[in-house]
Amino acid sequence: MLFRSLRNWSLNTGVGYTTALSFGNVQGGWGQVSGSFGMGRQLVKSLSFVSGFTASSYRSNAFAAYNRVIYSVVVGLGYSSRNIPIRFF
Repeated sequence: MLFRSLRNWSLNTGVGYTTALSFGNVQGGWGQVSGSFGMGRQLVKSLSFVSGFTASSYRSNAFAAYNRVIYSVVVGLGYSSRNIPIRFF
């Protein structure tokens, strides 16, 4: 019975790291570290509840205002006519 209950759920996670240098008229470096988590639950055959959370931390020596953490939350519905879901947020 446990498998039957879990097959209607989907979970995902992600981590990212970016760093860059600018040599143009605004010189300096910046970086970003981010993490994400997503969850979905099948409601009926073709319709699912989907949600996600992302946190990103920016770092810049040239622009102090960029040094902050940004959070993003999304909630919506997903539709699938077959095995490929489409998300509507």
